[in-house]
Amino acid sequence: MKRLDAVLPPIWSRANPVDIAGDADATRYIAALEALLEDPQNDAILVMNVPTALASAEAAATSIAACAQAHRNSFIRPKPVFAVWVGSSDATTPIFEAAGIPSYATESDAVRGFMHLVRYREALDAVMATPPSLPQDFKPDVAAARGVVEHAVQRGRMWLNQIEVTRLLAAYFIPIAPAQLARNIDEAAVAARPILEQGLGVVAKILSPDIVHKSEVGGVRLNLTSERAVRDAVADILARARAVRPDARITGVTIHTMIVRPKARELIAGIADDPTFGPVIVFGRGGTAVEVIGDKALALPPLDLELAREQLSVTLAQMQEGRATMRNVEEARILENQKWIAFYDSQYTVEKAQWNVLRLTGNLLALVDRP
Repeated sequence: MKRLDAVLPPIWSRANPVDIAGDADATRYIAALEALLEDPQNDAILVMNVPTALASAEAAATSIAACAQAHRNSFIRPKPVFAVWVGSSDATTPIFEAAGIPSYATESDAVRGFMHLVRYREALDAVMATPPSLPQDFKPDVAAARGVVEHAVQRGRMWLNQIEVTRLLAAYFIPIAPAQLARNIDEAAVAARPILEQGLGVVAKILSPDIVHKSEVGGVRLNLTSERAVRDAVADILARARAVRPDARITGVTIHTMIVRPKARELIAGIADDPTFGPVIVFGRGGTAVEVIGDKALALPPLDLELAREQLSVTLAQMQEGRATMRNVEEARILENQKWIAFYDSQYTVEKAQWNVLRLTGNLLALVDRP
Protein backbone atom coordinates (compact mmCIF):
# COMPACT_ATOMS: atom_id res chain seq x y z
CA MET A 1 0.00 0.00 0.00
CA LYS A 2 2.82 2.42 0.88
CA ARG A 3 4.57 1.69 -2.40
CA LEU A 4 1.42 2.41 -4.40
CA ASP A 5 0.84 5.58 -2.38
CA ALA A 6 4.29 6.75 -3.44
CA VAL A 7 3.76 6.28 -7.18
CA LEU A 8 0.04 6.94 -7.65
CA PRO A 9 -1.94 10.19 -7.33
CA PRO A 10 -3.85 10.81 -4.06
CA ILE A 11 -7.16 9.99 -5.75
CA TRP A 12 -6.26 6.36 -6.47
CA SER A 13 -8.75 3.80 -5.16
CA ARG A 14 -6.63 2.30 -2.36
CA ALA A 15 -8.50 -0.96 -2.94
CA ASN A 16 -8.95 -3.76 -5.44
CA PRO A 17 -9.37 -2.95 -8.29
CA VAL A 18 -6.47 -0.53 -8.25
CA ASP A 19 -7.70 2.58 -10.07
CA ILE A 20 -4.65 4.52 -11.21
CA ALA A 21 -6.79 7.41 -12.60
CA GLY A 22 -7.84 8.18 -16.14
CA ASP A 23 -4.79 10.25 -17.03
CA ALA A 24 -2.36 7.38 -16.32
CA ASP A 25 0.59 7.28 -18.69
CA ALA A 26 3.03 4.47 -19.43
CA THR A 27 5.25 5.39 -16.46
CA ARG A 28 2.35 5.13 -14.00
CA TYR A 29 1.26 1.81 -15.46
CA ILE A 30 4.76 0.37 -14.98
CA ALA A 31 5.06 1.68 -11.41
CA ALA A 32 1.72 0.18 -10.38
CA LEU A 33 2.29 -3.16 -12.15
CA GLU A 34 5.75 -3.60 -10.64
CA ALA A 35 4.37 -3.04 -7.14
CA LEU A 36 1.53 -5.51 -7.69
CA LEU A 37 3.78 -8.16 -9.23
CA GLU A 38 5.96 -8.09 -6.13
CA ASP A 39 2.99 -8.25 -3.75
CA PRO A 40 2.57 -11.83 -2.38
CA GLN A 41 -1.10 -11.16 -1.56
CA ASN A 42 -2.30 -11.66 -5.14
CA ASP A 43 -1.99 -14.52 -7.65
CA ALA A 44 -2.56 -12.81 -10.98
CA ILE A 45 -3.04 -9.32 -12.40
CA LEU A 46 -5.54 -8.03 -14.91
CA VAL A 47 -4.47 -4.71 -16.47
CA MET A 48 -7.19 -2.62 -18.09
CA ASN A 49 -7.06 0.46 -20.28
CA VAL A 50 -9.76 2.72 -21.67
CA PRO A 51 -8.42 5.06 -24.38
CA THR A 52 -8.44 8.75 -23.52
CA ALA A 53 -6.99 11.90 -25.07
CA LEU A 54 -4.71 12.30 -22.06
CA ALA A 55 -2.40 9.30 -22.59
CA SER A 56 -1.36 6.89 -25.32
CA ALA A 57 -2.97 3.44 -25.13
CA GLU A 58 -0.23 2.04 -27.38
CA ALA A 59 2.53 3.38 -25.12
CA ALA A 60 0.81 1.92 -22.07
CA ALA A 61 0.56 -1.47 -23.81
CA THR A 62 4.26 -1.38 -24.67
CA SER A 63 5.20 -0.58 -21.07
CA ILE A 64 2.99 -3.39 -19.69
CA ALA A 65 4.51 -5.88 -22.13
CA ALA A 66 8.06 -4.93 -21.17
CA CYS A 67 7.31 -5.06 -17.44
CA ALA A 68 5.59 -8.45 -17.68
CA GLN A 69 8.45 -9.91 -19.72
CA ALA A 70 11.01 -8.66 -17.20
CA HIS A 71 9.02 -10.25 -14.37
CA ARG A 72 8.71 -13.52 -16.30
CA ASN A 73 12.45 -13.65 -16.85
CA SER A 74 13.15 -13.12 -13.15
CA PHE A 75 10.96 -15.82 -11.60
CA ILE A 76 10.62 -19.56 -12.08
CA ARG A 77 6.86 -19.34 -11.54
CA PRO A 78 5.87 -15.80 -12.57
CA LYS A 79 2.44 -14.39 -11.99
CA PRO A 80 0.04 -14.45 -14.92
CA VAL A 81 -0.70 -11.04 -16.43
CA PHE A 82 -3.85 -10.44 -18.50
CA ALA A 83 -4.81 -7.38 -20.51
CA VAL A 84 -8.07 -5.76 -21.52
CA TRP A 85 -7.59 -2.77 -23.82
CA VAL A 86 -11.11 -1.53 -24.49
CA GLY A 87 -11.53 -0.69 -28.16
CA SER A 88 -8.00 -1.94 -28.80
CA SER A 89 -6.56 -1.09 -32.16
CA ASP A 90 -4.50 -3.16 -34.53
CA ALA A 91 -1.44 -1.53 -32.98
CA THR A 92 -1.86 -2.86 -29.39
CA THR A 93 -2.90 -6.46 -30.12
CA PRO A 94 0.44 -7.47 -31.70
CA ILE A 95 2.29 -5.94 -28.72
CA PHE A 96 0.56 -8.27 -26.26
CA GLU A 97 0.85 -11.26 -28.59
CA ALA A 98 4.60 -10.75 -28.95
CA ALA A 99 4.96 -10.55 -25.15
CA GLY A 100 2.85 -13.66 -24.56
CA ILE A 101 0.20 -11.72 -22.66
CA PRO A 102 -3.40 -12.87 -23.18
CA SER A 103 -5.55 -9.91 -24.20
CA TYR A 104 -9.35 -9.86 -24.16
CA ALA A 105 -12.16 -7.64 -25.32
CA THR A 106 -13.83 -7.52 -21.89
CA GLU A 107 -12.93 -8.11 -18.27
CA SER A 108 -15.40 -11.02 -18.09
CA ASP A 109 -13.49 -12.82 -20.82
CA ALA A 110 -10.25 -12.18 -18.95
CA VAL A 111 -11.65 -13.62 -15.71
CA ARG A 112 -12.77 -16.76 -17.56
CA GLY A 113 -9.27 -17.05 -19.01
CA PHE A 114 -7.76 -16.79 -15.55
CA MET A 115 -10.13 -19.48 -14.21
CA HIS A 116 -8.92 -21.82 -16.95
CA LEU A 117 -5.45 -21.45 -15.48
CA VAL A 118 -6.80 -22.05 -11.97
CA ARG A 119 -8.55 -25.26 -13.00
CA TYR A 120 -5.48 -26.39 -14.92
CA ARG A 121 -3.30 -25.92 -11.82
CA GLU A 122 -5.83 -27.74 -9.64
CA ALA A 123 -5.87 -30.64 -12.11
CA LEU A 124 -2.06 -30.79 -12.13
CA ASP A 125 -1.93 -30.80 -8.34
CA ALA A 126 -4.53 -33.60 -8.20
CA VAL A 127 -2.66 -35.70 -10.78
CA MET A 128 0.70 -35.21 -9.05
CA ALA A 129 -0.66 -35.93 -5.55
CA THR A 130 0.79 -39.12 -4.13
CA PRO A 131 -1.54 -40.61 -1.54
CA PRO A 132 0.19 -42.84 1.03
CA SER A 133 -0.13 -46.55 0.35
CA LEU A 134 -1.43 -46.92 3.92
CA PRO A 135 -2.69 -44.57 6.60
CA GLN A 136 -0.13 -44.37 9.38
CA ASP A 137 -2.37 -46.05 11.95
CA PHE A 138 -3.72 -48.71 9.58
CA LYS A 139 -2.14 -52.17 9.94
CA PRO A 140 -4.40 -54.79 8.36
CA ASP A 141 -3.88 -58.51 8.80
CA VAL A 142 -3.10 -59.13 5.13
CA ALA A 143 -2.09 -62.75 5.67
CA ALA A 144 -5.40 -63.62 7.33
CA ALA A 145 -7.40 -61.85 4.64
CA ARG A 146 -5.47 -63.53 1.83
CA GLY A 147 -6.02 -66.89 3.48
CA VAL A 148 -9.81 -66.36 3.41
CA VAL A 149 -9.76 -65.49 -0.29
CA GLU A 150 -7.42 -68.30 -1.29
CA HIS A 151 -9.51 -70.84 0.63
CA ALA A 152 -12.57 -69.92 -1.46
CA VAL A 153 -10.64 -69.82 -4.73
CA GLN A 154 -9.09 -73.23 -4.18
CA ARG A 155 -12.60 -74.67 -3.83
CA GLY A 156 -13.74 -73.13 -7.07
CA ARG A 157 -16.13 -70.66 -5.47
CA MET A 158 -16.83 -67.26 -6.99
CA TRP A 159 -18.13 -65.54 -3.86
CA LEU A 160 -17.60 -65.58 -0.11
CA ASN A 161 -20.19 -66.62 2.44
CA GLN A 162 -21.18 -64.48 5.46
CA ILE A 163 -18.63 -66.08 7.79
CA GLU A 164 -15.78 -65.53 5.34
CA VAL A 165 -16.85 -61.97 4.62
CA THR A 166 -16.83 -61.22 8.35
CA ARG A 167 -13.27 -62.53 8.69
CA LEU A 168 -12.05 -60.76 5.58
CA LEU A 169 -13.43 -57.34 6.46
CA ALA A 170 -12.36 -57.67 10.09
CA ALA A 171 -8.78 -58.07 8.83
CA TYR A 172 -9.13 -54.64 7.18
CA PHE A 173 -11.01 -53.01 10.06
CA ILE A 174 -14.11 -52.49 7.93
CA PRO A 175 -16.86 -52.69 10.58
CA ILE A 176 -19.47 -55.38 10.03
CA ALA A 177 -22.17 -56.97 12.15
CA PRO A 178 -20.46 -60.26 13.16
CA ALA A 179 -21.80 -63.63 12.00
CA GLN A 180 -21.59 -66.99 13.81
CA LEU A 181 -22.04 -70.34 12.11
CA ALA A 182 -24.66 -72.73 13.48
CA ARG A 183 -25.00 -76.08 11.71
CA ASN A 184 -28.25 -77.04 13.43
CA ILE A 185 -31.00 -75.79 15.74
CA ASP A 186 -29.11 -76.50 18.96
CA GLU A 187 -25.98 -74.68 17.80
CA ALA A 188 -28.13 -71.73 16.74
CA ALA A 189 -29.66 -71.52 20.22
CA VAL A 190 -26.21 -71.60 21.82
CA ALA A 191 -24.90 -68.90 19.47
CA ALA A 192 -27.92 -66.67 20.11
CA ARG A 193 -27.81 -66.97 23.91
CA PRO A 194 -25.11 -64.31 24.58
CA ILE A 195 -26.92 -61.87 22.31
CA LEU A 196 -30.25 -62.44 24.02
CA GLU A 197 -28.67 -62.06 27.45
CA GLN A 198 -27.69 -58.52 26.47
CA GLY A 199 -31.31 -57.75 25.69
CA LEU A 200 -30.64 -57.57 21.97
CA GLY A 201 -32.53 -59.11 19.07
CA VAL A 202 -31.18 -61.95 16.93
CA VAL A 203 -31.08 -62.42 13.16
CA ALA A 204 -30.89 -65.87 11.57
CA LYS A 205 -29.99 -66.43 7.90
CA ILE A 206 -29.59 -69.49 5.73
CA LEU A 207 -26.02 -70.42 4.81
CA SER A 208 -25.53 -72.33 1.57
CA PRO A 209 -22.95 -72.10 -1.23
CA ASP A 210 -25.83 -72.53 -3.69
CA ILE A 211 -28.17 -69.84 -2.32
CA VAL A 212 -27.03 -66.28 -2.98
CA HIS A 213 -30.27 -64.38 -2.38
CA LYS A 214 -31.42 -65.65 0.97
CA SER A 215 -34.76 -63.86 1.12
CA GLU A 216 -35.93 -65.59 -2.09
CA VAL A 217 -36.11 -68.91 -0.24
CA GLY A 218 -37.50 -67.48 3.00
CA GLY A 219 -34.05 -67.79 4.51
CA VAL A 220 -34.02 -64.75 6.80
CA ARG A 221 -35.65 -64.07 10.17
CA LEU A 222 -35.23 -60.73 11.95
CA ASN A 223 -35.53 -59.46 15.51
CA LEU A 224 -35.87 -62.78 17.34
CA THR A 225 -36.16 -62.02 21.05
CA SER A 226 -36.12 -65.43 22.77
CA GLU A 227 -34.37 -68.78 22.49
CA ARG A 228 -37.68 -70.41 21.60
CA ALA A 229 -38.16 -67.94 18.78
CA VAL A 230 -34.63 -68.66 17.52
CA ARG A 231 -35.22 -72.42 17.53
CA ASP A 232 -38.54 -72.11 15.70
CA ALA A 233 -37.13 -69.66 13.15
CA VAL A 234 -34.07 -71.79 12.37
CA ALA A 235 -36.21 -74.90 11.96
CA ASP A 236 -38.47 -73.03 9.54
CA ILE A 237 -35.53 -71.55 7.61
CA LEU A 238 -33.91 -74.95 7.09
CA ALA A 239 -37.21 -76.57 6.10
CA ARG A 240 -38.08 -73.83 3.62
CA ALA A 241 -34.63 -73.86 2.03
CA ARG A 242 -34.74 -77.63 1.52
CA ALA A 243 -38.26 -77.41 0.08
CA VAL A 244 -37.54 -74.54 -2.34
CA ARG A 245 -34.02 -75.62 -3.29
CA PRO A 246 -33.79 -79.41 -2.79
CA ASP A 247 -30.58 -79.42 -4.85
CA ALA A 248 -28.81 -76.87 -2.62
CA ARG A 249 -26.07 -77.81 -0.20
CA ILE A 250 -27.19 -76.50 3.19
CA THR A 251 -24.33 -75.68 5.57
CA GLY A 252 -26.59 -74.35 8.31
CA VAL A 253 -27.48 -70.84 9.39
CA THR A 254 -25.62 -67.74 10.52
CA ILE A 255 -26.56 -65.93 13.72
CA HIS A 256 -26.19 -62.15 13.92
CA THR A 257 -26.98 -59.34 16.33
CA MET A 258 -29.98 -57.33 15.18
CA ILE A 259 -28.73 -53.83 14.34
CA VAL A 260 -31.50 -51.32 15.06
CA ARG A 261 -30.71 -47.68 14.27
CA PRO A 262 -33.93 -45.83 13.43
CA LYS A 263 -32.18 -42.64 12.29
CA ALA A 264 -29.21 -44.26 10.60
CA ARG A 265 -28.15 -43.27 7.11
CA GLU A 266 -28.21 -46.22 4.72
CA LEU A 267 -25.23 -46.08 2.38
CA ILE A 268 -23.66 -48.30 -0.25
CA ALA A 269 -19.97 -48.73 -1.03
CA GLY A 270 -18.33 -51.18 -3.35
CA ILE A 271 -15.64 -52.04 -5.86
CA ALA A 272 -15.71 -53.56 -9.32
CA ASP A 273 -13.26 -54.38 -12.09
CA ASP A 274 -14.58 -52.60 -15.18
CA PRO A 275 -13.28 -54.09 -18.46
CA THR A 276 -12.61 -50.62 -19.84
CA PHE A 277 -11.52 -48.50 -16.87
CA GLY A 278 -10.17 -51.18 -14.53
CA PRO A 279 -10.89 -50.99 -10.79
CA VAL A 280 -13.58 -48.50 -9.77
CA ILE A 281 -15.05 -47.59 -6.38
CA VAL A 282 -18.72 -46.72 -5.92
CA PHE A 283 -20.32 -44.78 -3.07
CA GLY A 284 -23.83 -43.45 -2.57
CA ARG A 285 -27.18 -43.94 -0.91
CA GLY A 286 -27.93 -47.59 -0.14
CA GLY A 287 -30.77 -49.75 1.07
CA THR A 288 -33.40 -51.68 -0.81
CA ALA A 289 -34.13 -48.79 -3.20
CA VAL A 290 -30.53 -48.29 -4.27
CA GLU A 291 -31.24 -48.96 -7.94
CA VAL A 292 -34.33 -46.74 -7.95
CA ILE A 293 -32.68 -43.72 -6.32
CA GLY A 294 -29.48 -43.99 -8.37
CA ASP A 295 -27.58 -41.69 -6.01
CA LYS A 296 -24.06 -42.99 -6.58
CA ALA A 297 -20.64 -41.67 -7.54
CA LEU A 298 -17.68 -43.51 -9.07
CA ALA A 299 -13.96 -42.98 -8.42
CA LEU A 300 -10.73 -44.68 -9.34
CA PRO A 301 -8.44 -46.12 -6.65
CA PRO A 302 -6.20 -45.43 -4.87
CA LEU A 303 -8.16 -42.93 -2.80
CA ASP A 304 -6.60 -40.50 -0.38
CA LEU A 305 -8.75 -38.44 1.98
CA GLU A 306 -9.16 -35.59 -0.48
CA LEU A 307 -10.27 -37.85 -3.33
CA ALA A 308 -12.63 -39.74 -1.03
CA ARG A 309 -14.13 -36.45 0.15
CA GLU A 310 -14.62 -35.36 -3.47
CA GLN A 311 -16.44 -38.61 -4.23
CA LEU A 312 -18.63 -38.08 -1.18
CA SER A 313 -19.44 -34.50 -2.15
CA VAL A 314 -20.90 -35.33 -5.57
CA THR A 315 -23.60 -37.61 -4.17
CA LEU A 316 -26.84 -36.67 -2.46
CA ALA A 317 -26.47 -39.23 0.33
CA GLN A 318 -25.81 -36.47 2.84
CA MET A 319 -29.25 -34.95 2.14
CA GLN A 320 -31.04 -37.59 4.19
CA GLU A 321 -33.59 -36.50 6.83
CA GLY A 322 -33.65 -32.93 5.52
CA ARG A 323 -30.12 -32.16 6.69
CA ALA A 324 -28.02 -30.29 4.16
CA THR A 325 -24.62 -31.30 5.58
CA MET A 326 -23.17 -34.22 7.45
CA ARG A 327 -21.60 -33.80 10.83
CA ASN A 328 -17.82 -33.90 10.68
CA VAL A 329 -17.64 -37.15 12.65
CA GLU A 330 -20.01 -38.88 10.23
CA GLU A 331 -18.04 -37.68 7.22
CA ALA A 332 -14.78 -38.81 8.80
CA ARG A 333 -16.13 -42.33 9.33
CA ILE A 334 -17.26 -42.58 5.70
CA LEU A 335 -13.97 -41.27 4.36
CA GLU A 336 -12.10 -43.74 6.52
CA ASN A 337 -14.23 -46.57 5.17
CA GLN A 338 -13.62 -45.46 1.57
CA LYS A 339 -9.86 -45.52 2.13
CA TRP A 340 -10.02 -49.02 3.57
CA ILE A 341 -12.02 -50.22 0.56
CA ALA A 342 -9.55 -48.63 -1.84
CA PHE A 343 -6.63 -50.29 -0.11
CA TYR A 344 -8.43 -53.63 0.03
CA ASP A 345 -9.03 -53.41 -3.72
CA SER A 346 -5.32 -52.81 -4.31
CA GLN A 347 -4.46 -56.12 -2.65
CA TYR A 348 -6.58 -58.47 -4.76
CA THR A 349 -7.94 -58.98 -8.25
CA VAL A 350 -11.55 -58.35 -7.33
CA GLU A 351 -14.25 -58.67 -9.99
CA LYS A 352 -17.00 -57.21 -7.82
CA ALA A 353 -17.71 -56.51 -4.14
CA GLN A 354 -20.61 -54.55 -2.69
CA TRP A 355 -21.22 -53.23 0.82
CA ASN A 356 -24.97 -52.65 1.11
CA VAL A 357 -26.14 -51.64 3.65
CA LEU A 358 -23.65 -49.46 5.53
CA ARG A 359 -25.54 -47.92 8.43
CA LEU A 360 -24.12 -44.71 9.85
CA THR A 361 -25.20 -43.04 13.08
CA GLY A 362 -22.86 -40.40 14.50
CA ASN A 363 -19.43 -42.03 14.81
CA LEU A 364 -20.84 -45.58 14.49
CA LEU A 365 -20.50 -47.16 11.07
CA ALA A 366 -21.44 -50.80 10.55
CA LEU A 367 -21.95 -53.05 7.55
CA VAL A 368 -25.24 -54.92 7.70
CA ASP A 369 -25.82 -57.81 5.31
CA ARG A 370 -28.88 -57.21 3.18
CA PRO A 371 -31.17 -60.28 2.76
